[in-house]
Amino acid sequence: MMALFLLSIAISFATIAEDNDVGRDLEIGDILLFQNKIGEPFYWLDWLLQNAFGCKFSHVAIYWGNNLIIGAGGKGVNFSLMKQETNITRILRYPGLTEKQKQKMRANSMAVIGTPYPDIRELIEMGLTFLKYFTIENPFLEAIAKPIFSLAAFIFGINQENRIFTNLNSSDGWQTVICTEFVFRTFESVGIELKSQKTPDFLLPDDFLRYSSLTEVE
Repeated sequence: MMALFLLSIAISFATIAEDNDVGRDLEIGDILLFQNKIGEPFYWLDWLLQNAFGCKFSHVAIYWGNNLIIGAGGKGVNFSLMKQETNITRILRYPGLTEKQKQKMRANSMAVIGTPYPDIRELIEMGLTFLKYFTIENPFLEAIAKPIFSLAAFIFGINQENRIFTNLNSSDGWQTVICTEFVFRTFESVGIELKSQKTPDFLLPDDFLRYSSLTEVE
């Protein structure tokens, strides 16, 4: 608790000095969609999502205010500076978000800072479940994905029978979290349910474009 208190103080003072033009058109709770560029560290993820599931985006996060972004990535739930992010290509907004909900969203998202990203075993389990319930649009990737994930499951001793991946523990809160689930559940925590046919565990960044309750910020 003390660490979170000190972090909140640091954010309040450190970000005052940030360039006020950065994110001037953004509002707390805006959803940010990212697309990596060729040659950048996780460009392969863009390529995989685009070719396997027809996705244009590889990451999604929330504008926290004070020129800060909060999201779930390789280092878990964490902050990043808006001015350092050059790969944001689309911005979505929930028009009915109240000031009270915005402040609650800030508090709720800060409360889960440090929640880890899934480890390799969980990512393999996610891949296996995706392959079981969803169709890969690219025939070549579909042909090689199942053997690759099956081999990985064998190597890591993962039981593939009736495996339904979930990383939300109802009694203990988040154990691990992926970027799409973090955004979905952050909105859910302030009473906003983004209607989806998928469970939060299986959302893709592009799925947020399909919510009629969200509008695009130009």
